[in-house]
Amino acid sequence: MKYGSLNLKMKFVCGQCWRNGQVNEPDRNKKYCSAKARHPWTKDRRVVLVMSNERKKWMTIRPLPTKKQVPLQFDLCNHIASGKKCQYDGNCSFAHSPEEREMWTYMKENSSK
Repeated sequence: MKYGSLNLKMKFVCGQCWRNGQVNEPDRNKKYCSAKARHPWTKDRRVVLVMSNERKKWMTIRPLPTKKQVPLQFDLCNHIASGKKCQYDGNCSFAHSPEEREMWTYMKENSSK
């Protein structure tokens, strides 16, 4: 699905299946995922995946950081930018991929959380 002015393909998948290395979208009625396990299809169990034309790889998008003051622009996490794993213990408020930065910016500008 092309989304607004984003240059990303986007889809929702089952978070439980995704953690197990599977990509399962919802069934026709959007009540369960399409896996044999039929995990409930609820907002807290879904994962947003995006794919850019450059990378051709599905990337997870974490929820927008919940700060009182939303930054004017989102920056890439320094650890990630230098090719390392993020060292932050909590929810890092810096984007972990260019795709996540683009999606967060879009979400902020269109006030969707």
